[in-house]
Amino acid sequence: MSVGMTIQGHQELNRMLSRLGPEVFRKDLPQATVWGAKPLIKAMKENVRPHDRTGALRKSIGRRQKKYKQSLTVFQAIGPRTGFERQHTYEFLGRTWNTTIRPTMYAHLLEKGSKPHKQPGLNFQHPGTQATFFARRAFIQTNQAVIAGITNRLSQSIPRRAYRLGRGRAA
Repeated sequence: MSVGMTIQGHQELNRMLSRLGPEVFRKDLPQATVWGAKPLIKAMKENVRPHDRTGALRKSIGRRQKKYKQSLTVFQAIGPRTGFERQHTYEFLGRTWNTTIRPTMYAHLLEKGSKPHKQPGLNFQHPGTQATFFARRAFIQTNQAVIAGITNRLSQSIPRRAYRLGRGRAA
């Protein structure tokens, strides 16, 4: 599960960025999307806080960046990341259980909820869980801040790079 942020390339924007050179795509656009992702990550962590028993999900929320050179697109995948497993001991039905908590394996269940279902091997009917929509709410809350952050960063860096290129220097 991830919330994707992308600056889709309109042909005009792609043409202008390609004239400014590969540095805009290699440096400016990735930095701008990282800057724009910060409010979304913070809001997701805040929205998940009361529902996170172990704290593993909150700590695992972050971003992963992917660049597509052909279309000059920079993509930020925001959500739970791998590598944040932890051991957890709990009591249920008079038994003590030791398990490994992996936030990437249950974040979608917290986000969208689950229907009542039978637990295999336990002869127990699980009542299901209520959806919290922590990622969706964070995206809606911070949509304008994300766009403003990316736009602000690019409006600072691109004119600077264009000025340097116009003077005949490498950006």
